[in-house]
Amino acid sequence: EEKAVFAEYRREAAGTRDSDRRERVAVEERIQSAVAALEAKETSSQRRIAQAEGAVADAVEQVANQLVAVKERLEMETKELKDGISNAKVQLDRQKEAMSNCTQRIDSVDS
Repeated sequence: EEKAVFAEYRREAAGTRDSDRRERVAVEERIQSAVAALEAKETSSQRRIAQAEGAVADAVEQVANQLVAVKERLEMETKELKDGISNAKVQLDRQKEAMSNCTQRIDSVDS
């Protein structure tokens, strides 16, 4: 009878071990599933971050190109303005000289 009792204990222990093992396997599977889901989210996040970084880089490049174009246009307009001022000074000097000549003629006629 003792052998029967020990056999029963062994069967119960074996059943408990099987149950524990199945539970452990189920927990491990849930953990692996959760890890896989987190890895998928991380990959998706990394992909979105990379896309956002690319969009930002494109925008920065576009703004830089626009700034270069504005700088070049301003430099050209500044040169045109300086040339215009220089030409206006030359014309003013010519007009002053012409006026001075006229004044001298008038003075010589009056004398």
